[in-house]
Parts: sequence; structure tokens; C-alpha cells
Amino acid sequence: MTWGMRLPIEFGLFFPNGDYIGFKETLEQFFLNEMSKEERASCGGVAGYALKTSNKFHTTPEPLRPHECPREFKVEYTRVKSFGSLIHLPDRLVAVDEALKAIIERLEPGLHQFWPIRIIMPNGDIYPETYYGLRIGQRLDSFDPDASDEGVWDVSRGGIYRVYLPRKKYYEGLALSAEKIGKAHLWREAKLYKPNLYFSDELMAEIKKAGLRLPKSFRLKTV
Repeated sequence: MTWGMRLPIEFGLFFPNGDYIGFKETLEQFFLNEMSKEERASCGGVAGYALKTSNKFHTTPEPLRPHECPREFKVEYTRVKSFGSLIHLPDRLVAVDEALKAIIERLEPGLHQFWPIRIIMPNGDIYPETYYGLRIGQRLDSFDPDASDEGVWDVSRGGIYRVYLPRKKYYEGLALSAEKIGKAHLWREAKLYKPNLYFSDELMAEIKKAGLRLPKSFRLKTV
């Protein structure tokens, strides 16, 4: 069995309301001072380079360079005193706490890219736990629309699929190929955009055993 997670879009426990500190400036300085003319031309400007970088967070299977990894995040406003073990940050980046990072690295050592992100609360205090930005290191093409239940998915003209409605029965009707998943534990799908993240049964069992708090996930079909 496979699990699919829909990243939250409402501010709160799993989606802090805020933004990175100094990240845009760092990218701009690298673009202006470190890139060759050919590299700058290929990006189409500073905004194009920023977009290219953010695509590495969730779409492009390409490692992030050190300066492309945001290091600080300032929470502007929150009603919660703590955050979940996996949080959704701007530009569709996800970050995890130490406990979840350790589980992922134990199951898939060396596959995913992590770096520390310091969380600064609205009053200026440093959040007591370090989070780690996570670039998921594998994208699979395991979604099988023909084996999925009728009416549970929608598809764009570009051939990108998503769950038709964000409801339990629709998620549970989505089918993924066990053969194509193989021994993967954490991945993104190449053609199924929503759900956003995918977990193996073993990884999810380890997460539940550790008592970690994650955004809501749904069981998907494996065929």
C-alpha cells in the first residue's frame, strides 16, 4: 500500500505564515556577480533564475547548490506554539524536523538532499528545534490512470494528472504501479501532481511509531 499527502494551503501547524530571510537577495547577488553571461542568458533574468531554483524544490530532479538553499525563515504570524514534523514553506519547499529526517535517511541513505533552516518566530525568538529543507531525490512515473477508479482523476492538456476532488474516496481510488515504485520510500510523481508527496507503507509505519505529526495522508491503491 502507498500513501499520498496533500500539502496544506491553510496557515497553521503544517504551513507557517512567513517568508525566507535574505534568500531573494542571495540569488540576485549570485546571478549578478557569479554567473557567466551564458548562464545569465539561459535564465532569462533574475526572476527566471529564481523560478528555476524554486522548480528544483519540487519539480526538477537536480541538486540545489549551497546558495540556492534558503537558510532562515521568519514566521510573520501564528496561532500555534509548535509545528508539525513536516511543514510546507514558500515555493512549495518542504522542511522536516530532526526525527523525520533521521527516519528518511535510515530508509534511503544518501538519496535526498537536506540542509538546516532556522525558524524565527514573530517575537524574534529562535524556534527551539532545527528544521531541514528537503529536496526529494526521486521522481517516479508510477501512476496508472487506467487502473484507477472511474472519475477520481482529472488531467490537463499537458498530460499532468491530479485527484479530481480532495476527498478521501477520490484519493483512495488513485492507482500506482507497485512494479514502478519498487523499493522507493519517499518520492514525487512525474505525472500525478496532487497528491504532492508519496510514502511507502514502511516509511509511514515508522512515522506513526515515532508519533510524528504530519499533514493528512491518504491510502492509495497499488496494482
